Amino acid sequence: MPADASKRSAIARRGAQGLHDSFYEATDPGLPQEERERLAEQERRKFYSSRATMGAYARNASASTRAAITRAARQAAWQKFYDATDPAQPEEVRQQQATEKRSEFFRGLALKRSTARKRAAIAQNRLIEAEAEAAALDADAV
Repeated sequence: MPADASKRSAIARRGAQGLHDSFYEATDPGLPQEERERLAEQERRKFYSSRATMGAYARNASASTRAAITRAARQAAWQKFYDATDPAQPEEVRQQQATEKRSEFFRGLALKRSTARKRAAIAQNRLIEAEAEAAALDADAV
């Protein structure tokens, strides 16, 4: 068995304990440290992505439909909006109010997301401008 294969099997036997070290140890020791760390991070991401995918397949296999998997969470979320309505109102009105509250909630999330994106874009533009200004000052100093 080649040394590489025995090293990989030793890492596999270790399981979840010490995973972060094992990814780093599995990289070529002749590479610069930054490159080894970058490759270790890539391997770590692949590993956890594969584990997540396996978990999703196992979860999906245990339910009759994908909708069945999230049914309890969706019902709990709907109940939260329904409970926020006026209990003195007729059932039909309460259902309509819950629908409106749900729409309001998700519209608010969309607004927060767009505001955050705009702020991030402004911050990015300011950073680019500051870097350009710093580069111009460095050029003038030389």
